[in-house]
Amino acid sequence: MFWFCIVAILVMSNILYQTLADDGCRYTTQYKPSDGCQPKNASNITVYPCKNNATCIPHEFNHTCHCVHGFQGEMCEQKISFCELQQLGNDSFLNAPCLNDGQCISDNSSMGYHCNCTIYFTGQNCSIPIPYCDIVPFVCQNNGTCVSKTDDYGFNCTCLAWYEGDRCELASK
Repeated sequence: MFWFCIVAILVMSNILYQTLADDGCRYTTQYKPSDGCQPKNASNITVYPCKNNATCIPHEFNHTCHCVHGFQGEMCEQKISFCELQQLGNDSFLNAPCLNDGQCISDNSSMGYHCNCTIYFTGQNCSIPIPYCDIVPFVCQNNGTCVSKTDDYGFNCTCLAWYEGDRCELASK
């Protein structure tokens, strides 16, 4: 059985909810038609506050919060860490700061994160390649000198006069 009251009263299974705020997200609860659709005391008011500048969207029986960028949760009460924003799939630099397969780690620094770079890159955002010969210093044999390439992340070996080969592994003839 449904009862109807006038002026901003919603009827739901004999319990009436009256919208009290412009945002539609404050409701009086447990009014019955016999109450004349008026609150008996202020303790009957339920507030559904959306946090962190979220927009409250009223529905017939409840509400939802539309969170601003950087927050999540039912009431937008949870701050999304800087690195979690990266995982949401946004392509902007701010949301994907760690390059070249670096791992984003949220922290309390002024940047809000730091990057754990692979062994091949360094720098705040893993954007600076580490010379190959610094990573594998003994790639050249027989006291050959490793020379890192700058264009393709490779290396060459400069061999002593009596050795040859890509890695100075062959005795000269």
